[in-house]
Amino acid sequence: QRSQADTLMRNLAQQKPDDPEQVYAYGLYLSGHDQERAALAHINSLPRAQWNSNIQELVNRLQSDQVLETANRL
Repeated sequence: QRSQADTLMRNLAQQKPDDPEQVYAYGLYLSGHDQERAALAHINSLPRAQWNSNIQELVNRLQSDQVLETANRL
C-alpha cells in the first residue's frame, strides 16, 4: 500500500508542480515517512512567494529537526 501511496503522491506532484497545496501535502507526506531532506527539496521547488503559512510552518519544523539531528550526532 505504501508504494501505491508513493506513486499517487509523486504523480500529483508532477501534475501540479506549482500548486502550494500539493507542495505542502507532498512535503508533509515525505516528512511523515522519514524523508525530511526530500520534503525540504520538494518544498523549495516552489517559489517562496507562493508559500503559505502551512508551508512555512512545515519548513520551520523540518529545519529545526535537522538542527537537532546534527546536534545529536556531535
